[in-house]
Parts: sequence; structure tokens; C-alpha cells
Amino acid sequence: MGKKGNVVPLPTGGGSVLKKLMGGLITLAIVALVIKHPSDAAAWVRAVSSAATEAIDGVATFFRQVASSG
Repeated sequence: MGKKGNVVPLPTGGGSVLKKLMGGLITLAIVALVIKHPSDAAAWVRAVSSAATEAIDGVATFFRQVASSG
């Protein structure tokens, strides 16, 4: 028989059953959305990424102005 000391335990992620169930349902909803409405999903991803880019640019501009005024 092999040694049991070599077995690496798999992470269970902790958390409650409800938390895992909600994560699974959200993932399932996103997959269903992408399958049923791929062009709408792509447009939403583009809009979110554009908003995130604008937010990052705004923060970077703020820090540049703070650094140059000091």
C-alpha cells in the first residue's frame, strides 16, 4: 500500500452552502446569458471594460496631479 503522507488535501474553499449555491447560480445565469444572447453579452462586457478603463484613468490622473502639486 502507498503512503498516505504524500496525499495533498484539496482546498474546499470554506464558506457556507448558501454562498456556494449562490455562486453556482450566478455562474449558471452568466453562462446561459452568453449562450442565449452572445451579442448583448459582448456589448455589456465592452461597456464594463470601458467604464473600468475610465475609472483607472481618472485615478491615475488624480495621483499625477497630487504628485505634481506637492
